[in-house]
Amino acid sequence: MDHFYRQLAAIKKLNHPVRIAYFGDSFTEGDILTADLRDLLQQRFGGNGIGWVDCMNGTNGFRPTICLKAVGLTAHVSSQKPFDANRQGINQRYYSAVGGAQISYMGTSYKKGTSHWQNVQFFFSSPGPTTIEAFSGKQSPRTFTFDGAPTVQCLTIKGDSNHSTFKILKPSAGSVYYGAALESDRGIVLDNLSLRGCLGYTLSSIPSATLNAFARFRPYDLIIIHYGTNVAVSQESEKFFRAYIDKMKHMIAQLRGAYPQASILVMSVPDRDQRTASGIQTLPAIEDLSAYQEVLASECGVAYYNLFQAMGGANSMRKLVDKGWANKDYTHLKFDGGRFVAQKVYNSLMVGYENYKSKKRAGIIE
Repeated sequence: MDHFYRQLAAIKKLNHPVRIAYFGDSFTEGDILTADLRDLLQQRFGGNGIGWVDCMNGTNGFRPTICLKAVGLTAHVSSQKPFDANRQGINQRYYSAVGGAQISYMGTSYKKGTSHWQNVQFFFSSPGPTTIEAFSGKQSPRTFTFDGAPTVQCLTIKGDSNHSTFKILKPSAGSVYYGAALESDRGIVLDNLSLRGCLGYTLSSIPSATLNAFARFRPYDLIIIHYGTNVAVSQESEKFFRAYIDKMKHMIAQLRGAYPQASILVMSVPDRDQRTASGIQTLPAIEDLSAYQEVLASECGVAYYNLFQAMGGANSMRKLVDKGWANKDYTHLKFDGGRFVAQKVYNSLMVGYENYKSKKRAGIIE
């Protein structure tokens, strides 16, 4: 975690935001947990804006941190067929558009940092020339024409804004669109990159050229990898978990190749409970998977956080359901539960940060 903590320590001197990518599944869908973690970090270190937003709502229609309206686009998601993996973006999605398609992003009052941003980046890929009309805040609409390129391109508009709109005037054949990043000039920005049903290792299907292009436009300082809810569904064998960990190692290696400086944190599977003859109890595979994920982090030389234990360990999801903080599927949090878990994660990150500063003062680390 040294790189991330080093950036936090220097954050007031940086002329760019400290960026966090939070890759996950439906556990963080709709900005549950990540909205509160982002807010806590921005309260301490500054910054505003919610980071990454797709071109369409999809299953995140209940996300309270952004108001998104889109017309004239078709979604293509890696978990649904047909899907061309070579065209996907960092969000494991891409969107095709007709001429006149439009995407509008509007801030909300959900959190202090969700109401406005200073920079907006719109990401797309177009093999031929394409024309986009865009405006942000009080600025007048402007027309941008891009030549064709073999990889990801980015349209950037600077200036304080609480709404940004992009209209695809002339898409070329084969053009696809990914989404936008709404962020501040400095402080903390946290991208929620969740995908329902994702197992995690499918991130390795993102083309390396695409990852490298995103890394140039949006370099991350911390990458959080949070999967497992869709893996620990029954009592699996050691062979199954070992095969899963090997696939995850390949994915982490690919991320490290694109983001060599970034700190990487493996977040363990959260608690997930099921009905049994003895009542609501933790799935037997949860503790096994969390242990294998610790092995994964160790073998990859990255950080590990045991979210299962941080939540309270066995049957902790049942307790959250009893409080009304989680859904009765005993798998997914509500926003109150997300706030509770985010505070746990934030506290642990800050303890690590204080330890880093202590070691730096003592000369133990440079």
